[in-house]
Amino acid sequence: TQSDLVRPSQLTPQRVSILYSNLTEPSSQGGDTMEMEYGARFAQAAVAAGCAGGSRSTNAKRRVLLVQTNRLTGESKTIDRPVEALLKNPTDNGENPFLMPQDSLVCYDSTVTNVSGVLRIISNVFSPFFLIRDLFSND
Repeated sequence: TQSDLVRPSQLTPQRVSILYSNLTEPSSQGGDTMEMEYGARFAQAAVAAGCAGGSRSTNAKRRVLLVQTNRLTGESKTIDRPVEALLKNPTDNGENPFLMPQDSLVCYDSTVTNVSGVLRIISNVFSPFFLIRDLFSND
């Protein structure tokens, strides 16, 4: 099995570099890099990247996408999973593969989180206008 092949040795790196993007806490460059232990899996990277956790009501529908590129053929493979399903069944090898160097991970927020973010932006834009209006109103 693949589990038998992915084990630390003198030839394997101790850590692998993973690219990730978490839209809840975006970086200035559009992506960050994290180091994971050799032999780590997709579910572990989802947790390390901050894709999991928070309020169940607002984050229950979060998704996480793993992009892996075959170094020999150049073909890319993607796995798109609900975060909660990935974490509840982390031993499924087909949907929770071992991480390889330069794999990419993308966290997608739930609809509730996205809508609340838009409302927060609108509120921040209009707050100064309401304050100025209140200052000059004749009550």
